[in-house]
Amino acid sequence: MTKPVSRFGYLFGKWLGIVSLNGTILCVAGLSIFIYVQYLRTKPVASGMQGELDRLSVEEEVLTARMSEEPEFLTLTSEQLTARVDAIIEADTDLRDRDEIQIHLRRKIRKEVQDQYLASQRSIPPGNAGNVFQQTYTFKGLSNAKKVGAPIAFQYRFYILDSSEHDVYEAGFVFNDDPATRKIIKFVPTMTHVTMIPSRFVSDEGILEISIFNLYEPPPGNEGRGSISFDADGIKILYRVGNFEPNFLRAILVLWIKLAFLAAIGISVATFLSFPVAALVTFTVFASGVMAPWLAESLLLYMPPTTNDVDFGNIGMVIQWAFENSIRGIASFLVFLLKGFGDQQPTSQLVQGMMITWGSVLRGFLSIGVLWSGFAILLGTLVLRKRQLAIYSGSG
Repeated sequence: MTKPVSRFGYLFGKWLGIVSLNGTILCVAGLSIFIYVQYLRTKPVASGMQGELDRLSVEEEVLTARMSEEPEFLTLTSEQLTARVDAIIEADTDLRDRDEIQIHLRRKIRKEVQDQYLASQRSIPPGNAGNVFQQTYTFKGLSNAKKVGAPIAFQYRFYILDSSEHDVYEAGFVFNDDPATRKIIKFVPTMTHVTMIPSRFVSDEGILEISIFNLYEPPPGNEGRGSISFDADGIKILYRVGNFEPNFLRAILVLWIKLAFLAAIGISVATFLSFPVAALVTFTVFASGVMAPWLAESLLLYMPPTTNDVDFGNIGMVIQWAFENSIRGIASFLVFLLKGFGDQQPTSQLVQGMMITWGSVLRGFLSIGVLWSGFAILLGTLVLRKRQLAIYSGSG
């Protein structure tokens, strides 16, 4: 006995079956990983202080759920930016002689000026004649960290000189401008280090000030070389807000939602493509989604020539203009469609001990699991309306 099945019901049933299979596989794999992690958690550590420090690092940096706060940096106002950009244009003869400065060029110069100003705040000069230089960074919004009372992690990744990973340098930390909290640390350039800070250092207003001292003093003849610098996210405060177990569950849910979207894409394109091609399209969508956040950052620096800059009598320039703008258009389209997919990185967050909030799970469910997956299935339904589900060729 057979019953008529609607096109949508046919595709939705297939999608639901694949989603159920994905959920089963995720449960088995996730449960196995979770049990093994808990088993390792109970194993004894090495004897002595180093063993206890290793255990504390695992508990406070991996098997946890943390939030992060970055320091506040000063930024140039719009008036200050305009004045500096005008000064740069006036000092450049090529730019000064142009009748009209393109908007995108002025925007690019403004961004470079702002970035340079921010970078200057992330640089600490080396010592000179016994004088030590420092920069103070203010972290706000740490009231929850103080309430929890657990140790706070100060994470940093510095660069200095040629940033060789074979060299070791010294720096100093002072908290809240209190000399009694002075701490000297050793660091390897380009490597991420963590220093644990007592939560009592945070003020009642949730503010923590950290002064970083550059203790490197260059030899004679190399004065001025050896500044400590770091990236925009090179220093941050990490503090516990939850436990590993519910965080692991949320990571599994986000992975399940992303797999549900990929299943919807595969089923949709399979309505008009062969299985190998549909699988290839699904893998392409997955790769594009993973790359989307990186493409979004790259597009900020990718500036193809505008129409006004093209000499249409020069075939080579026209081809270059068309090619570069086509590449930018394709990349922008991929970022627009799939950046939300790439922004959801539960595995990375879980490994780093970062909090996966229920809010992010809900956003992923509504946008990826409902909206995007629903649109993909709807598209497949529209295509399937033009096709026959089956043709009976038997007899009797």
